[in-house]
Amino acid sequence: MRNRLGPLLFTCLSLLAPMTMTADTITLKADSWMPFNGDGKAETGYMLDIAKTVFEAKGHKVVFTVTPWEKAIAEARSGKCNGIIGTSKDDTPDFVFPAEELGISVQLFCVKNGSPWKYAGIGSLKTIKLGVIKDYAYFDELDAYIKASPAKVAFAEDEDNPLQSNLTRLIEGKLDAVVDDRSVLKYTIAKMKLQGKVVIAMSTASATKSDKLYIAFSPKHPKSEEYARILSDGVAALRSSGALTRILAKYGLTDWK
Repeated sequence: MRNRLGPLLFTCLSLLAPMTMTADTITLKADSWMPFNGDGKAETGYMLDIAKTVFEAKGHKVVFTVTPWEKAIAEARSGKCNGIIGTSKDDTPDFVFPAEELGISVQLFCVKNGSPWKYAGIGSLKTIKLGVIKDYAYFDELDAYIKASPAKVAFAEDEDNPLQSNLTRLIEGKLDAVVDDRSVLKYTIAKMKLQGKVVIAMSTASATKSDKLYIAFSPKHPKSEEYARILSDGVAALRSSGALTRILAKYGLTDWK
């Protein structure tokens, strides 16, 4: 992991509540979706940083595995892992959610620089080939359009880095536009050194709905309510101490609240 917050934060969190009697291994899964979560090695992501900081202060161990999104949801839903990173209540309504969200997602469309196309509502998608990621939930109107118009969309083929795959195909001219979360697009465009080559394509009146994002826990696991409570209390403590600001700053982000 890249720079952790060190002993001072661990001590701070430990003082807020007693250590648990048993040490659990909490297994989390998701596909790579930086800056929310990465591969857990070279790139961790701020949500995984938060989870490790909070749960390790309580004596638990967090293990994260990069997994295709649909498979991650299925495994958490069946109890094969403890939870998933970066979901919304609309996406997985049967999961156990903390009281505290871990971010806000806004979906944006981007195009190759020089393209005249702008997103101006669902109707504007009919003239383009849109790059999306298989099994992702975007927003209601777009999800319905993807389902109803399969010939007008293309799904990312790279399970490990699907957005990078879509942006590459955009630059190559195989796609007309790509949609994803605002923070994820910003981070990935910078990582791929595509600034100036890819631009946001939104009209001022066409902003999409924002969604709260969470680490959510398995509806089948007996300790999910406990884990959700620990995470909520931990996020509140991180915010109060200023540690949350420092975690987010590593990724060029600020507190969503």
